[in-house]
Amino acid sequence: MNNDAHIQADYLPLLWESTIAFLYSEDYAEHLIEFLKDKKISTVLDCACGIGFPSIQVSKAGFDVICSDGYADMLERFQKNCQDAGVTIPVKHLTWSQLYTLYRTFDIVLCRGNSIIYVDSWTHVLDPSIETVLNHIRFSLQKMYCLLNEGGFLYVDISSSREYAAGPRIHEDFGERVFDGEKVHLTWDITHDWDKRVRAVKSLRTIDGIAYTHEYSGFLLKHEELVEILTDVGFEKVEKIALPGERLYDVYIAYK
Repeated sequence: MNNDAHIQADYLPLLWESTIAFLYSEDYAEHLIEFLKDKKISTVLDCACGIGFPSIQVSKAGFDVICSDGYADMLERFQKNCQDAGVTIPVKHLTWSQLYTLYRTFDIVLCRGNSIIYVDSWTHVLDPSIETVLNHIRFSLQKMYCLLNEGGFLYVDISSSREYAAGPRIHEDFGERVFDGEKVHLTWDITHDWDKRVRAVKSLRTIDGIAYTHEYSGFLLKHEELVEILTDVGFEKVEKIALPGERLYDVYIAYK
């Protein structure tokens, strides 16, 4: 039996939740919290919060957290997860262009999970214009910059240089785990089209013998382009860091 996640859109947040354990080590949230403490962070905006990982853990560690996401179905799961964890986190259904409506600033903005490359494509076909996508990425990062306190930080990650070197076709078999009492097996087939600058992913999750496919496309953003855009929008310094527990993406910290 095959189930297309584009048809069963309301099931996608649950499928994504079953994916988290494959992508990050169990101690990733702990290492992120230590990073925030080292940087003397107090206030946090997660502007691509999805189902709440790792913002729920960050909130439980005592940080002042606000969350937003542009995908309403994810936020329904987010609110359930907050309730299950016994935390209350203010959350808004906002695109990055609407972040200004929060009317406050933060010590750090998190844009995690390779989210920035889906600026034009998470719920629809990727715009074929490379320049258009780059401009939208620049506009979104500018909005994040404006939400930071002086001396604040932006945490943003993208597809790793290791993945780029392994392309243009990559098969990732993440193996099998138990999630909510069910056996889940996850594979990704990733294709890089550098002419069109498209990173296409076919995700196959098999849950107790039932296969669920989810296909989506993002922008092949070069690392040097990200650093250049971050500098252009006003950040004084950009550095790539190694954060323990982060398995798939390369993390950049931009300093305001």
